[in-house]
Amino acid sequence: MTPTADLIITNGRVFDGRTRTESTAVAVADGRIVRIGSDIRVEELAGAATRVVDAGGGLIHPGFVDAHAHAVFAGVERLSLDLTPARTVEETLALIREGAERKRCRVADRRWMES
Repeated sequence: MTPTADLIITNGRVFDGRTRTESTAVAVADGRIVRIGSDIRVEELAGAATRVVDAGGGLIHPGFVDAHAHAVFAGVERLSLDLTPARTVEETLALIREGAERKRCRVADRRWMES
């Protein structure tokens, strides 16, 4: 027997924890996800008491998400130089040069120092 959903979230982009799926809706019954699929397919589980939420095209993802931040580490990270765009040694060195000029960074004792 197919359960009636307590909650249906539609009009979203469903992420399953590994990849974004083609699904746009999720149905929940008794605290468990019971169906993921298109809005039409998931809305089949709606009953008179089902709460329906429009995700407005936003991301729908399962699980516990810990959204806290360590402010000190976030601040330290903002002061560091981001080398992730570099794909070659030359690009890495160019980013270091630009960062040193822009942030007035210097290398001392083999560590970056801010001045």
